[in-house]
Amino acid sequence: TYKSKRFFPFLRFNPNKITTNELDSLLNKGFCGVKLHPFAQNFNPNKDKFLWIFKKIADEKLPLLVHSYNFDENSHPKNLFELAKKLPELNIVVAHFCGNDLGYLFKASKYKNLFVDISINSRTLRIEMAAKKGVKQIFASDAPFDSQRVPLVKIEESRISDIEKENILYNYASKLLKIK
Repeated sequence: TYKSKRFFPFLRFNPNKITTNELDSLLNKGFCGVKLHPFAQNFNPNKDKFLWIFKKIADEKLPLLVHSYNFDENSHPKNLFELAKKLPELNIVVAHFCGNDLGYLFKASKYKNLFVDISINSRTLRIEMAAKKGVKQIFASDAPFDSQRVPLVKIEESRISDIEKENILYNYASKLLKIK
């Protein structure tokens, strides 16, 4: 079992190929969450044939981070919103600011189990608008595709409260990762 106070490894696997026994074995290795990529792994997270996987992740009380972009049917944020409705006990982080779909971004606050990472598609104004709508935003950079400093500058320059900045930089992630 992996333990660290600085690094929080996420498990990645192909949902099209994983078996129940394999997933059970992997989930017992001390990962802090699961990261999936519907575009690269060619699967739609809203399909019922994958529901058993997400139930197991929820049972383990692990967060699920999912790549999201509005140009791909499998990666479209609508799939994760549907999954959030089906499994309200599963905490889902919708990557890339809801895949650059502002309509879904602003709906995220209606779900207690949805979080949005601010990597790649964030803008200072978007961070501000999302904060005003009550969206739970989490710091992310999507390194090596973007500098880790870029989203930090966007947060620093956003006209949001210090509490909201602390939520983005620490509080929401610490809740999901169970950091005290």
